[in-house]
Amino acid sequence: MSDEVSLTISTSNLQTIFDDRSTNVIVRRLTPKECERLQGFPTQVRLKAEEMTSDELIACALASGDITCDLANGKVYGTRGPGGKPLAEKRELGFIHPSGYVHINLSSNGVKKQVRAHRVIYMAANGYIPDDMVVDHINNDKSDNRICNLQLLTAKENSKKAADDGLYLCGEDNPRSKITAEVRSRIAHDYCALGMTYRELAQKYGVSKSRIGQIINECDWTKIPYRGKPAEECPDGPRYKAIGNSMAVPVMRWIGERIEKAERGWLE
Repeated sequence: MSDEVSLTISTSNLQTIFDDRSTNVIVRRLTPKECERLQGFPTQVRLKAEEMTSDELIACALASGDITCDLANGKVYGTRGPGGKPLAEKRELGFIHPSGYVHINLSSNGVKKQVRAHRVIYMAANGYIPDDMVVDHINNDKSDNRICNLQLLTAKENSKKAADDGLYLCGEDNPRSKITAEVRSRIAHDYCALGMTYRELAQKYGVSKSRIGQIINECDWTKIPYRGKPAEECPDGPRYKAIGNSMAVPVMRWIGERIEKAERGWLE
């Protein structure tokens, strides 16, 4: 076997420990913690709450027992009070946000974040939620967070479901919407010109990734004013020409990064 290859430690290979304090030999199995120390794992792992995403903060709160969930009834409970002091009785967390979702305030090391209760419930039952998926309420009641009422959908599936149900009001049609025409235009610009991801845009503008996807998919990038006519009346010919002269944002970003590395002498 190559000297550069190192196998992981198996407790079956590290079972025998001798006790010289007696004439008898004591045999026992190493504990998982002892195996971790022998493999070089640190005794403590420090996480920076300010650098964590909302889902990462939820995962840590669940793992530490700071919050617990009643999956059947869709309730989230806190087990600690101010200063991290354990509570004699756990208390129910959450309040109805103007969006209709139940929101929960989580804090760690002075950092506070609002998270949605249905994501907490789903993660407590199923673990990690993939970045390209959203947690949907099957019966469309955003306050009904029972685990039996939650499902994973892609952003496209979620948008189609909302459109088919006729429950989604977009833009100025929604009296509670923060997404005006100007903001939607800025989102489209940041996605097209800056190459920002759905996740980055959702965090920047304070809306869901599925809503970002809807805004992006509504945009006709090559509709531009043409010969004095407004963009809405732009004929197909100039649009095809614009498409033919375009380059994908990721390609342009890659080329720019390579140019920067070459100028700085970072390319091998």
